[in-house]
Amino acid sequence: MEKELNKYKLKVLKIFAVLGVLMLTIPTFFRLWKPLPGFESYYFINKFSFLPEGALRFLPILFGLLSLALFYILAKELGFRKEICIYSTILLAVSTPFMYLSNFFTYHIILMPILLLALYFYNKEQKIYFALSIVLFLSTLFFDVYALVSAILLLTYSLTKKKRVESSIILSFVLILFMLLFLPQHILSVKQYFLQHTVFEFGSPVGLAASSIILSLFGLMASWKYKYGLVYVYLAAILLSVLSKFFFFMPVYLNLFAVLFSAYALSEIINTKWELDTLKAISIIAVVCTILFASVSYSFFVKDMQPSGDAVDSLIFLKAQPYGVVFSHPDKGFWIEYYAGKPVFSDTLTANLRTENLSAELYYSRNFKNSTRLLNESKIKYIWIDQEMKEGQVWTKPEQGLLFLFVDANLFKKIYSNDEIEAWQYLKAPE
Repeated sequence: MEKELNKYKLKVLKIFAVLGVLMLTIPTFFRLWKPLPGFESYYFINKFSFLPEGALRFLPILFGLLSLALFYILAKELGFRKEICIYSTILLAVSTPFMYLSNFFTYHIILMPILLLALYFYNKEQKIYFALSIVLFLSTLFFDVYALVSAILLLTYSLTKKKRVESSIILSFVLILFMLLFLPQHILSVKQYFLQHTVFEFGSPVGLAASSIILSLFGLMASWKYKYGLVYVYLAAILLSVLSKFFFFMPVYLNLFAVLFSAYALSEIINTKWELDTLKAISIIAVVCTILFASVSYSFFVKDMQPSGDAVDSLIFLKAQPYGVVFSHPDKGFWIEYYAGKPVFSDTLTANLRTENLSAELYYSRNFKNSTRLLNESKIKYIWIDQEMKEGQVWTKPEQGLLFLFVDANLFKKIYSNDEIEAWQYLKAPE
């Protein structure tokens, strides 16, 4: 009977493993005939614009699958039970932060396997592997502030395993010191509230799903009996949670801890004897369906993300126009730079208090003299507006602020229009 039950469990695991890989890749296939999704990823896409679009679409999937394989191998190497390794790998595949990682082109598709491989080598006894791990850990300095993750994972591993503690402290100190000295710029830092960035349901494209957070908290409570052995793991998870408030991609790495705790919770549910087997089966199915529901929701979330085809068409049109600075919402900046090939007044990376104040004045002022002065000072020649901006992102009324000023045909000329987009040229722009 037990043998048959194990065979049944193995079949179910294989099914969920296949589902996991499918869920991981579906968002990209949903958008095969649409522009690349998101706005954060366009920061990185702009830097790798020499790559063909096929590479920008499919490299994240390939690196995502590589990261899954490395995660499973590392979990086994670190001594986790086989079922925990399997559960956590499947949960990682269907988790919303990892789905982001595997469907959006960012440098984190490279950083994730580097971190996992570095930890794998660091766990080995041979000197050659130790040397390779040092090289890999130091290479994370090229990834800006996210070298912090490297130091956190390294210290967590060494202090928990009581292995190469002195080496890990020295190396972590070097990583943090060089990062602070030479990499002061924080790529895509976060300005939202904590929940808006760390929880997918609150609007974060890299946030953890609420179901994953709840299951991981159950796993954390279930593992509390080992609290003295896992104290550094708990501290690392807390630290990554705090850092998630300030750095956009940090939930991607917090997710590594979340899936391990979730896997432990799932293992406890499956292996605990229940008085009613039917209730146990229903509970397991409910947990799995909740997790898969979040993954399906994420797939449709990615499918419907901007930019749309209409937005890209307008920007390709803008590319053919004479050189000039483009004014829009900062979220649109990386799209404009990539598709229109023109500089923007502000994007999410360069936005600061000065540009935010000037943008606010331009958005809402109905004073022709003041607005033209600001446009001239900023050397703005084009204004690009999409439907989202007119429906609450910037304006809430049809003739509010800058939208009212467009009535002056001597100052502004509409050069492009479709159902979603308006592009205007400021006729008095300085050359």
